[in-house]
Amino acid sequence: MNIQLYHPSKSGKGFAASFSDSFQNDCIFATIIRQSGWDENTKTGTFKASREDPTASTIIKLNDLEVSAILDSIDRSRPFSTFHDGDAPKTINFIPWIPKVADGEKPLQKGYSFTITITSKEDSSFKNSFYIGFSFAEGRLIREFLINCLNNHFNLNREKSRIEKSPTKVSPNKYSPQIEKLVEIDKKLKKSGEDMAKAITGITNTLNNFNESDDLI
Repeated sequence: MNIQLYHPSKSGKGFAASFSDSFQNDCIFATIIRQSGWDENTKTGTFKASREDPTASTIIKLNDLEVSAILDSIDRSRPFSTFHDGDAPKTINFIPWIPKVADGEKPLQKGYSFTITITSKEDSSFKNSFYIGFSFAEGRLIREFLINCLNNHFNLNREKSRIEKSPTKVSPNKYSPQIEKLVEIDKKLKKSGEDMAKAITGITNTLNNFNESDDLI
């Protein structure tokens, strides 16, 4: 289960994002992909080349606490920032989106901004940033999706606890019918991040009907 949000621009500097549930692993995968081109004839952006370029997209794994922090940012417009260490360290920010205004004008929040910045342990000057802005409506969509994902995680953990405590030695793979359906869907969608590849493909396949006037970048 995933959602995709995309904002190509005529300048070719747009981005698209996807959130995907991996409730069996108690996590959410999030990806941001950079726009690779613009078709002036159809007024649509393209992302195909970026799918084949490892420097043009990035994927992160969010645990339930980080997901909750994003929900708090959406609900209260409070900035959330965290750091993921690894071979390619990543700084993640989900903050209020407040565009710059002319002197004397009052800045107003227009939504939320989601940024992932990749750095290098070997080269302190290296930085590869991915950014996308979300409208309030998109923020609400993300909120409802993430809440649903957390509920899936809670339900599955409750099922696991029930099985472990069962006096009849229930098979560890025997879930209730509702949870079993979710497990089967999850198995079909993802193996070692395959869900992200599917999400990125879905983003590309749905771009044809996008109008440049909806650009939030």
